[in-house]
Amino acid sequence: MLSVLGALLRCRSFAFVEDLGFEEAHSNFVSEMNARYTEMAYNCLLAAGLYILTFGIAFWQYKLNVQDGSVDPLF
Repeated sequence: MLSVLGALLRCRSFAFVEDLGFEEAHSNFVSEMNARYTEMAYNCLLAAGLYILTFGIAFWQYKLNVQDGSVDPLF
């Protein structure tokens, strides 16, 4: 879900314009809006990557526990 959200923010989807946190328009509005879209996209993609890393570590620990015999294999 976070990767989809990151991809939509990277495409600068209009649906997320309220989440950018602008009060009013000013002279440098467009460039600041693009910078905030990019920042939010990187944050979402980073969080998705951390979830994948956490899953990989948990799976690795599971495999080590199965080899050790302390856990019965699930499949």
